[in-house]
Amino acid sequence: MSQLFAYPAGHINPKDLTWWETRLQDPTKYTPCFIRFGALPEGGKSRNHRSNTLEAGVSVYQAYRSINTGSYIIMLDGIDQISAAFCISDEVPAFFVTGDLLDVRGSDGEPLLVNCKAKRMTKKQQQAIRLDLGPSKQ
Repeated sequence: MSQLFAYPAGHINPKDLTWWETRLQDPTKYTPCFIRFGALPEGGKSRNHRSNTLEAGVSVYQAYRSINTGSYIIMLDGIDQISAAFCISDEVPAFFVTGDLLDVRGSDGEPLLVNCKAKRMTKKQQQAIRLDLGPSKQ
């Protein structure tokens, strides 16, 4: 298992990884976190609805909280954004999730965690969620 926010080789362009790390290295501006829409799945494994198979762990979005704005920015670079569009919703409760990051990614490119614990976000926190497509889309 990897350290928090360490990507396995080949999943992120190295220049993008540097860009993300730059944002996350300054604790006075950004706090890293994982966000999930919907409660933790029973059995500790998310289901890929396209293939109807189980993932190796729980699907989450890598995110960071901007200390200046209070926004929670979900990083979508390297993730299937069509799949993300179906998951990210004000209608579905959002959770902060902690756990151990696996070295493999989910079928849509998302991080996978095991040994998870979740805490439901407040409505105000959920309304502060923003999407970040990464440096190639800026």
